[in-house]
Amino acid sequence: MLITITDISKSYGSRDVLSDVNLKVTNNDKIGLIGLNGSGKSTLLNIICGNITPDTGRVSMTAGTRVGFLRQDLGIDNGKNIYDEALSAFSDVIALEEEIEKKRLMLEKQTDSAVLEKLTEEFTALSEKFAENRGWYYKSIVAGTLKGLGFGEDYFDMPISVLSGGQRMRVALAKLLMSEPDLLLLDEPTNYLDISGTDWLENYLNNYPKSYIVVSHDRYFLDKTVSVIWEADTTVRSYRGNYTAYLKQRDDEIYAQTREYEIQNEYIKKQREIIKRFRSYKRDWSYVRAKEREKMLDKIEMTDKPKTERTANIYFNTQKVISKNAVKTVDLSVGYDRVPLVKGINMEIFHGSKVGICGDNASGKTTLLKTLLGELAPVSGQIIYGTGVLVSYFEQYHTDLDKSKSIVEELVDYSGEDTVKVRTVLGSLLFSDDEVYKTLGVLSGGELARVAVAKLMLTKANTLLLDEPTNHLDIASKEVFEQAIKNYEGTAFIVSHDRYLLSFLCDKVLLIQDGAAYFFNSPYETAKNMFPLRDSEREAMLKKEKRAESKKETPSLSKNEYKRLKARLGEIEDLLSRLDERKAQIESQMEEADFYRDAEKSAAVLEEYNQIPPKREALEEEWINATYKLENSEE
Repeated sequence: MLITITDISKSYGSRDVLSDVNLKVTNNDKIGLIGLNGSGKSTLLNIICGNITPDTGRVSMTAGTRVGFLRQDLGIDNGKNIYDEALSAFSDVIALEEEIEKKRLMLEKQTDSAVLEKLTEEFTALSEKFAENRGWYYKSIVAGTLKGLGFGEDYFDMPISVLSGGQRMRVALAKLLMSEPDLLLLDEPTNYLDISGTDWLENYLNNYPKSYIVVSHDRYFLDKTVSVIWEADTTVRSYRGNYTAYLKQRDDEIYAQTREYEIQNEYIKKQREIIKRFRSYKRDWSYVRAKEREKMLDKIEMTDKPKTERTANIYFNTQKVISKNAVKTVDLSVGYDRVPLVKGINMEIFHGSKVGICGDNASGKTTLLKTLLGELAPVSGQIIYGTGVLVSYFEQYHTDLDKSKSIVEELVDYSGEDTVKVRTVLGSLLFSDDEVYKTLGVLSGGELARVAVAKLMLTKANTLLLDEPTNHLDIASKEVFEQAIKNYEGTAFIVSHDRYLLSFLCDKVLLIQDGAAYFFNSPYETAKNMFPLRDSEREAMLKKEKRAESKKETPSLSKNEYKRLKARLGEIEDLLSRLDERKAQIESQMEEADFYRDAEKSAAVLEEYNQIPPKREALEEEWINATYKLENSEE
């Protein structure tokens, strides 16, 4: 058992955030923590890692357990660049490396045999520890992790101080992942990742050798990465399986509980009618019977009525359009200061279409929306709007909201509607009477997202430009929002990394990749199978096709060529065997106490050792190619 959570409760004022929480985390548990915004998810993570003290209960942890937590206060050094900050995840390994170098220099200068022997032992112990802690390849891990999270090598020297909030979050995530704690706590890690970054994180977590708890509203992500679901709602209930499995179990539970509640209430209703009838007889025996049945009812343990969460009611009104055309772009290029970021955007969108816009972070998706909105002028090309098109914009970071105003003030000023109408809309988005007077500057990300949705609801736009509209919404609110857009009669351009949303909503897709735009007049599920390959993907596929083609169409070999290849196969197998023997010999030498006594000699042997893997790989590649040729030729 890694962690045991016993009878945890936590309140803020009169509000119970967590109550009677009892959970366990075992080795290699992959847990998804879900629930409505404000249901206690982040509080639970903070209690587990010791940042918050519970009012009651305790968290018991196996001695030596390391917990790593990705949270909003990132704790990264603004004075460093991206690569150096990520490299600091291996500060212990770097310190070991420096100590090993010191010992090596001391070994070179030492002549006293006793001191030399002691130094050699220390050098060997340090080297073993260095290897155990991924010392020989930690720099490759850093580079690979940064690239996986969307930082190409051209970003490595970029100062942390100039990064956006999302980029800083990704640097912090890279550091945390590379530290490989025994329990990884991730609070909404995909919020700042594009689709390729999310795919990379999914693969990373699927191969993570330890335990993790991840808070996420991304249903695809949960399905691919977790095998246990914790559902937070004051208390926390545990379900085996991924998100889809949880949904079925939860629905079955609700159905069974509802049925039991209905049967019990029907039984109680009948018993009360019988009791009433007995009392109406006004006989001694009937009073006795009535009393007996009342006592029986008092002993019944009542089944709770299944809790139904209040969900948002989202709807969008539209102003009628005159023409069926919404937007057409002709050879459109978008960017800043006349420098194109994306070229060749050609699409014709009719009224009512839902267009998904996909691409990596910083690829130009938001730039395109701002150009369609008219905030930015096109670098070149044309945007042609249909007659009567009225556009409204959902801004991802909500910089268009005046943080000094109250919620109701912001919306009244924006829409020109009266307070009653605005409060009605806010009520449908689950803002209570008092909450509508909160200052925007104190709202959470989820609350700001709901205010931004309210702005859309107060317009009658027939074309919506939506930049990551569901980023901070919980799953229940996402589903309501998605259905509202599905039912929306107008046109919507939707920038999103949420694959479930794109699949559910979009009948057309615009992919932005490497400065080019690719338009697909197909739903997302069809379009994604036609996306162009990256250079690395293309190289891998071409290599695979080349091998398959080679295997399929290898020309017949002459008798001499056949014999030569046959002999070469034997030579390769002999060379591979010798390399394996030599590797074993060197490893045996490295275990000897006096191996490092002669620093020059040991360095030469280690260099030879490091050359064995690439030599072996080259020989294996030659062996495979030769085998293909022999298998597909006749002697």
